[in-house]
Amino acid sequence: MNWKEFLKPDWRKIVLMFIFVMLTSIIKNLGILVRTEIIDYYGFPFPFYGKAGLFEPPQPYRTFFDPIALIGNIIILYLLSCLIVWIYKKVKKK
Repeated sequence: MNWKEFLKPDWRKIVLMFIFVMLTSIIKNLGILVRTEIIDYYGFPFPFYGKAGLFEPPQPYRTFFDPIALIGNIIILYLLSCLIVWIYKKVKKK
């Protein structure tokens, strides 16, 4: 298998990537229960969107969006899904 085949999109790789995106969102939301601040970041391994502020009402939220981090997350999660599909194919052949 060459790099072109390894990186070629198919339905398994795309579905796996979306599952990883959903799992990282769920894992992120579990951590907010133990904090004293509202910190709401999206993205793994790089946070690409978020807002933060204190629980007290007069404090405004600070928000940010980083498109480079979003692209980095998509690339990393897609490469991870390619690797998993490749390993699955190797094991299935044996």
